[in-house]
Amino acid sequence: MKYLLSLLFLITFSASESLTGKVIRVIDGDTLVLLFAGNKQERIRLLDIDAPENGQDFSEKSRQFLAGMVSGKTFKVDYKKRDQYKRILGVVFIDGTNGN
Repeated sequence: MKYLLSLLFLITFSASESLTGKVIRVIDGDTLVLLFAGNKQERIRLLDIDAPENGQDFSEKSRQFLAGMVSGKTFKVDYKKRDQYKRILGVVFIDGTNGN
């Protein structure tokens, strides 16, 4: 079973793309803006987590926690697709650790 799960994980992320850059804005607890090569910006939605949206209870605490985690750091985002709002749906790696 472990082998099957490992194989599934490799297949799922083998076709992914990645970006490396710095966060210039944290929108909420699961969305941020990344600045990468050539001063390009991309909105990133963190996969597999759901944080309170702006205006909901604990939304500011959630945003502050994410901001503290990514502040001043360069990190990599692995992704395969975008959502209906054209945000990259990705997994953030900070110092090699999954930040999602």
